[in-house]
Amino acid sequence: MARRRKDIKKRRKVKEEQQVSTASSELEEDLVEEQEESEEALDDDLILQADAPRREPAPEKVTPRPSGPTARDDTGKGGEALSSGWFGRNRENFLLGLLVLYVLLLGLGTVGELFETEWILNLPIFR
Repeated sequence: MARRRKDIKKRRKVKEEQQVSTASSELEEDLVEEQEESEEALDDDLILQADAPRREPAPEKVTPRPSGPTARDDTGKGGEALSSGWFGRNRENFLLGLLVLYVLLLGLGTVGELFETEWILNLPIFR
């Protein structure tokens, strides 16, 4: 029975290797074709660029953006800058800490209930 399992595993492994090798050869062929097409397109672009007159690009208009985190309203557009207080700077870390604390307390209460651990169940938070 064990010998049959080993034979089956070997056959599966050989099939997978054959599939991988055929897939990789197909990918290589696709890459070669794409490379040839891109080289042809590049040659065409170079010819068109040589014939076209040269123009300087127009300078882009730069709009100043407020630095730092911004509050979002219901429309999803930027609003007033958040206060530079502790909560404004560390809001995400603070909320993540609260979430971790909640999960730990929930786990502690679950362990106390499942294993009927009296000292956990007697804590003021679980009364």
